[in-house]
Amino acid sequence: MKENLEEKGILPKYIIQKSNGEPVSPNAEYFVLRLDDNGSDSDHIWACRRAIVLYAYELHMQNRLPVLFEDIMDRWGWETIARQIMQEVRYDNDIEYDEERILEFLPRVIDGVKKFFSVNRFQMTDETFKKLACAGEDEIPDWWLTHPGYDELNKALNDYFD
Repeated sequence: MKENLEEKGILPKYIIQKSNGEPVSPNAEYFVLRLDDNGSDSDHIWACRRAIVLYAYELHMQNRLPVLFEDIMDRWGWETIARQIMQEVRYDNDIEYDEERILEFLPRVIDGVKKFFSVNRFQMTDETFKKLACAGEDEIPDWWLTHPGYDELNKALNDYFD
């Protein structure tokens, strides 16, 4: 019988140990995130990916573990940010969810996102994502117009919207 997790809180679902087999401290607390595409709950996976991107961003803001930041961004981050911006476009323009259409434009949006944020990662915020998705050219900072990746990202998002 499947457990109703909607009515549960934090559960001890996993046994955690170090990769060399040693036990972790008995006082340690861990929270496992599922990041792959094979789960049955896409909302859960989306939330997990948003969490790992925030984790990577916080490391980046503290100038810590730059290789881990790059690994996380390359594995899940750029796609997650691109999908979030595309989601904002859908919400702002009342567009129905269409995974096939998303997949058609996703590579172009990812490329634009990578270029746009590669030179100024401190702008990787929800506010910037919303502005990229929804703001008109008279509502964006002037420097964006000459920023690497902006034109490419803006064109991909406009094509997605049209």
